[in-house]
Amino acid sequence: MISRITLPTLALVLMLTIAACGVRAQQDPMFTQHFTNQLIVNPAYSGSRDGLSMVALVRHQWTGFSGAPRTQTFSLHSPLRNSNSNLGLSFVHDKLGITERYALNGAYAYRIDLGAVRIAMGLHGQVRLRQMRWDQSNPLDQFDGALTFSQRQLILPNVGAGIYLDGDYFFLSAALPHLLENELPYAQSANNRSLAQLRRHVFLSGGLVIPLGDELKLRPMALWKYVNDAPMEFDLSMGLLIRDQLLVGGTYRTNASADLFAQYQISELFRLGYAYDFSVTGLRQVNSGSHEIMLGIDLGRKDKGFDNPRYF
Repeated sequence: MISRITLPTLALVLMLTIAACGVRAQQDPMFTQHFTNQLIVNPAYSGSRDGLSMVALVRHQWTGFSGAPRTQTFSLHSPLRNSNSNLGLSFVHDKLGITERYALNGAYAYRIDLGAVRIAMGLHGQVRLRQMRWDQSNPLDQFDGALTFSQRQLILPNVGAGIYLDGDYFFLSAALPHLLENELPYAQSANNRSLAQLRRHVFLSGGLVIPLGDELKLRPMALWKYVNDAPMEFDLSMGLLIRDQLLVGGTYRTNASADLFAQYQISELFRLGYAYDFSVTGLRQVNSGSHEIMLGIDLGRKDKGFDNPRYF
């Protein structure tokens, strides 16, 4: 009976159906506070905050929906002393239904200071571990011969590249987080080809700082995400920076959600952020929104917090 089918089982059926039909969609996790989590996708962001910078972010998507995405990230990056070179390291853990992904990136960026503008080019090497946890599938038939009930693991090497341009009142970013389109051989077709594949993603983003007086600054931002044969997605954001300490604003994500975010500079070292997403699709009937918490730490910078608008 349909009433006996659990949400994890439905999620599993949906994922396998999508893979079998060859439908493509965005496979990388999304973030509402992407402007403070840029190293995850763009290695050229390394060293852009002019000191050792660390960011931890936790995202719980579609709260109340069983098997919904859960993502945790950690990144750190810093310029090398008396050099144009910058290094970064980032880690991502992402879980959706019975699939689980870990990614470790080591980034290098070369930054050129042109006075009012800085430009950086970066590369990162990446190792991904993907797991299919069939033991968590909770099927109706516990002896279904089509399921192995064993954990399936894939180790996938990859590389990514990016460009980052910033000045006192703007930034522009272009990134391809993974250039290789690894096959995901969880299942195979009749001609022995994998039914799933990691697709190349393109991320383009930018932001401005518009002074409105001594204590207020407007910060419009935009993010464009593209995957071949999948709907394009835009994040259009508007933030208000108050006394160079509190940033509040909202985002509209096309065909997905309307979001609110706030970030507060607690001290010279610490900044804290929170975002809440309201679903605008049919999923709003089965979830109570998405939550995102960010903690940032900056060490060794001459200009702290939001006092210099260059630091996004």
